[in-house]
Amino acid sequence: MDLLNKTEISQLIFPKYLEAGNLMSYFGQEIVHIDNLKKYSDEQWLSKSEEVLTFDFDGWSANVTFTKNGSYHSDSLDFFFSTNDANKYTIGLYEDLQRFILSSGINVNQFVSDNELVFLFKNAASAHYLLQNDRYVLRKLSGAFLDYAQTYAYYKKIYGESTSIF
Repeated sequence: MDLLNKTEISQLIFPKYLEAGNLMSYFGQEIVHIDNLKKYSDEQWLSKSEEVLTFDFDGWSANVTFTKNGSYHSDSLDFFFSTNDANKYTIGLYEDLQRFILSSGINVNQFVSDNELVFLFKNAASAHYLLQNDRYVLRKLSGAFLDYAQTYAYYKKIYGESTSIF
C-alpha cells in the first residue's frame, strides 16, 4: 500500500474507524513521520509540543497530531454538518450509533452530560454527540492514543460514572 494520503482518508467508513481505534489500525500501516502526510494536508497547526495536520472534507475533517520531533501521536475526526444532513454520515445521529453498537455486539461505556453523550469503545476510541435541535448529532470521533483504562479515567473525571452498553 502507498503512503497514507488525503484520498485514502476521504474514504473512511466511520463505524469501521471506531472499530479499528485510529487511522493507523484502520489502514493497517504506520504513520511514520509528519513529512509523509504534510504535502496532502489542507491546514497545519503548530503549538509548543505538537503539530496538527488537518484534512478538510464536506461536513467533516480529519486531524492527525504529531509530536514536536515529527512522530505520530494521535488522530481524530471533527464533524460540522447540520442535523438535516446527519443521515449522510452512517452514524451521524445517536440513534445510528445505537443501531451499530447493537448489530455489532460491541461493548462500550456511555458518559452523559447536560448536552453531550460520549461513547468509549474498548480500544479507547470514542464517539462524541452534542445535543442540537433536540437530537444528538455526531461531532467528534477520537482515535485511541491512551490505553482504555487511562481514557476511561479521563472521561470519568470529566463526566462522572458511566453506563455500560452490552
